[in-house]
Amino acid sequence: MAVEIVRVAVVVLSYWTISITMVFANKYLVGDKSSDDISLFVSWVQCIATVVLLFAFNFARAVYTKNLESAKISYSTITARPVLQMAFCFVLMLSFNNMCLKLVGVSFYQVARSTTIIFVVIFSVTILKKAVSKWIVGCCCLVATGFFLGIDQEKVMGSLSVQGVGFGVASSVFIALTGIFTKTALDVFDRNEVKLTLCTNAIAIVVFIPVILLTGQFSSAISSGQLSDVYFWVFLSISGILGTLMAWISAVQINVTSPVTHHISANSKAILQTLIAVVYYHEVKSSLWWISVFLVVIGACSYAIRRYHEEKTPVQATEQIDIEKNMGRTAEWRN
Repeated sequence: MAVEIVRVAVVVLSYWTISITMVFANKYLVGDKSSDDISLFVSWVQCIATVVLLFAFNFARAVYTKNLESAKISYSTITARPVLQMAFCFVLMLSFNNMCLKLVGVSFYQVARSTTIIFVVIFSVTILKKAVSKWIVGCCCLVATGFFLGIDQEKVMGSLSVQGVGFGVASSVFIALTGIFTKTALDVFDRNEVKLTLCTNAIAIVVFIPVILLTGQFSSAISSGQLSDVYFWVFLSISGILGTLMAWISAVQINVTSPVTHHISANSKAILQTLIAVVYYHEVKSSLWWISVFLVVIGACSYAIRRYHEEKTPVQATEQIDIEKNMGRTAEWRN
């Protein structure tokens, strides 16, 4: 029993450390409102780092098991509709994540993306045709209240970025969609998460190339002088490695605990992340601002607990747990 407690504690602590470090590293990379926008360029390089790391891991595992055929991924698999659907949502999720982080502070980042739960419920009803109880609606209302209160307080303090909040909402939409589409995409890869993540990031690399060229972010990255900054490349390398580790540690945390515990851990981590950001950046926040953060966290945790208890049959429970697992993993990639 003691060994199991220590194991869970180590996993949760690792998850918190990797996740918080990655958010601050990404904030350093994308910069603030006044700097050149290279958020999509950063996303592109992070995808390259992930592909390199996962390709090496996939190949090494195939060599170790003496089964090189297991490392192969067919063209028909990569271009399967569920995989392309998920990859498309993943690219938009990652793009809006970094664009949001550029325009809002780390302390407000959690609130700016807090509508993920609301969109999960909306898509569960519209896409998965699942019924929603009044308790789940109540949890969503709690999150929405915290979200709008947070926006109001950011406006009062003069730090509100409407565009940043818009990117946060858009990010929430595609986090929810990616979580839903991951289930069918995993079936294409026979539940092999490494291959799915590898292919998703490989597709993202290709998609990002014309985007960063057309938006001028590649030129901005060159002209800004950041590409000659050693610290920039150190942080970029660290964030790429952390992004890969984040997908892994999220899956480990879900497996050693549960999807519900994972969500509670993620939201508890968000409070610590907010506290660290407020102290590190020497920010002063009002009481109502803090209330907005706690409303969002309480609403999200209540949703996870209530959703778990509402599942009646083994089939329903399995389906919902799969969705919650996928949402938990995708919500944390690069964040």
